[in-house]
Amino acid sequence: MKKDNFDVIIIGAGPAGSSAAFFLGKNGFKVLLLDKEQFPRDKPCSGGISPRSLKILEEIIDLRAFENNEFQKIIGVKLFSPDGAVLEGTIPKTKEYLDYGYVIPRIVLDKMLIASAISNNTKFIREKVIDLVIHDNFVKGVKTNKNIFESKIVILANGANSEISKRFGFLEFNPELLLHSVIQHFEGVQETNSYIEIYYEKDLLPAYFWFFPEGKDKANIGLGMWGNKKGGRNLNAILKDLIMKHESIYRRLKHALPKKTKYWPIRFKSTSSKTYNNGVLVSGDAAGFTNPLTGEGIYYALESGKLAAETATEALRKGNYSRQILRRYEEAWEKTFNNDLEYSHKLNKIISNPEIVDSLVHIGSVDPELNSIIQGALVNVIPKEKLFESCIQLLQPSHAHS
Repeated sequence: MKKDNFDVIIIGAGPAGSSAAFFLGKNGFKVLLLDKEQFPRDKPCSGGISPRSLKILEEIIDLRAFENNEFQKIIGVKLFSPDGAVLEGTIPKTKEYLDYGYVIPRIVLDKMLIASAISNNTKFIREKVIDLVIHDNFVKGVKTNKNIFESKIVILANGANSEISKRFGFLEFNPELLLHSVIQHFEGVQETNSYIEIYYEKDLLPAYFWFFPEGKDKANIGLGMWGNKKGGRNLNAILKDLIMKHESIYRRLKHALPKKTKYWPIRFKSTSSKTYNNGVLVSGDAAGFTNPLTGEGIYYALESGKLAAETATEALRKGNYSRQILRRYEEAWEKTFNNDLEYSHKLNKIISNPEIVDSLVHIGSVDPELNSIIQGALVNVIPKEKLFESCIQLLQPSHAHS
């Protein structure tokens, strides 16, 4: 067992960990990035990259790589209501964000992010972290299956199944805050286009069934189901039934080659769980930073990684790693995206009612302003609060019979 010293150790080399590593390394700190997997590795994920994600990604990698790799550019969303109505629109142009996104397989995205971190003062080692090293109530490093590494700060970015996050009270494993997800990739898909498709099905609400094009003749299809709704139902069987039910999807997949179905949990932050303590910060899925309305996690991973790096930078420069300093991270992410997450939880309650989703899609398909709000909220360029206000207006008596 050897001891190595670093300024910051990051557990988990997904988007949150690599983002934190890149920004810390860029600030001149010595960073160790640990992951139990060898990269490139695949990860179950629909791969949706929102315009808001692109804004952070352009600081970390050259976005021309996305164009050159012919990844699927996304210009809008097609929404299908439980009663079969369709709303189609394009991502609105805003001052801050681009009016398009991408679908990029995680095997490619994560490899690009790690490479960028490694070229900025970061050492990557493949080892499994089994515990945190704690002295005098401060996290001082990590213990892996092979070594002990010491650092001034540790950032947990090791995903929704992080046992360490659970053990130290950073992530609550609560069935009410759990989305069960299943995904299947296909090759040889016909008629892929520049829209992601979201199907709101009565049995899945407020979650949904999706079709995400991946460029050329590829696509991924999947669904989410909230923990308190799943019961003993088999997600794979539901996925197959939904593919058969939707003629337009079935037709496009008729001659396609299906890959293995993959399952993964999406956990959401509970109000009681903290994202910092003495010598430690928690980011990405390990903190439950995923949007409960859309399931988007990549933006929150990249953003929380960057914010964790900013707080850690301040702490390192002051030589103070106490929770009093590190709590600034929580203040930063709350200011940046907590409003969005809170309104997404409120929207989930509203769209659990299929009649409201039907109304939203029917009215949005003929009302350009509502259409734009729906598009913008779903791809994270318009605050969810605006969509919430639109839903509340729809619930007013004057709209009841429209």
